[in-house]
Amino acid sequence: MKTIAILFFLISVSWGTETSEFEAFTNDIVEVNLNEVIPIELKEKLLQGILTDYVDSLKESYSADVTSYANEILANVGAFILEQGLDPVSLPDESIKVLTSTFHLTEGSLESLSTIGTYDNVIVYYNSDTKILDLTLPISFEKLVIKYKYRTKVLLVTVKGDVTAKITDVKANLNLGFNFSSYQVFAEKVNLKHSGNIHIDITGLGVLDYLLDAMTTVLTTLFHNLILKIVDNVIDTPVQSIVTDLNNIINNILHPNSGNNTLFY
Repeated sequence: MKTIAILFFLISVSWGTETSEFEAFTNDIVEVNLNEVIPIELKEKLLQGILTDYVDSLKESYSADVTSYANEILANVGAFILEQGLDPVSLPDESIKVLTSTFHLTEGSLESLSTIGTYDNVIVYYNSDTKILDLTLPISFEKLVIKYKYRTKVLLVTVKGDVTAKITDVKANLNLGFNFSSYQVFAEKVNLKHSGNIHIDITGLGVLDYLLDAMTTVLTTLFHNLILKIVDNVIDTPVQSIVTDLNNIINNILHPNSGNNTLFY
C-alpha cells in the first residue's frame, strides 16, 4: 500500500490548484488493499494509461505549492510512529570517556519522533526539457528528547544519575521525484541541514560535579552523531526502500516479461 500511496502522491502534486480534489480521491484509494481487490490486468492498464496520458499532457515547465499536502502526509507519518510504539523508542547502551572516568549509559530512550513536520514551503517543479518532476521536502522535528541513566565508579565510589537532552531545530532535506523519460522514481540521500540545538541536563554527579562541563561536551558530540543515525533510519532507509518497490512495480508493468512479476500478488 505504501508504494501505491506514494505513486499517487507524486502524480497528484502536479495538478496545482486541482490538488485538493485529487487528495480526497487519494485518501479514499489508500484505505483499500488494492492488491486484494483489483486484478493485475486492470492494474497494468491503469498505470500504463496514467503514465502515457500524463506524459502527453506535460508540455511546459511549471511549479506548484504542495505544502499543505506534504504536511498532511507527515502528520500521518507521525501518527503511524505513535501507533507502532516507536515514540518513545529504546536506544542502545553507550560508554563514554570523560577525562579519566568512564561513564556507562543505559536504559536509553528517544522521545518525540512523532513531531516530524516541515520547516519551509514544499514546492514541486516540472522541467519540460528534462521531463523530471521533483520536489525537496524540508523535514524537521519540533523537538527530540534523549534520556539515559548513567553509572561510573571513582575510588570505589559508585555515582549514578540521569541525563536528559532536549534537541530542537533538527532539519533535513529530502529531494525526490519522477523521471518521465525513464519512468523511474528517484530519491537522493537525505541531507541533514542542521543536527539541532542541544540542551543537556545531568543529575547526580555529586562529588564529580567538576566533570559537568567536560561530560556535557562529550555527550553533545555523541548525541549529534546519534541524530545522524536517527535521520538515516527514520527517513532515508524507508524512503529508499519505497523507491525501489515503486520502480520494481513500474518495471513489472512496462516490461512484464523481463523478470519476476510478483509484486502485485
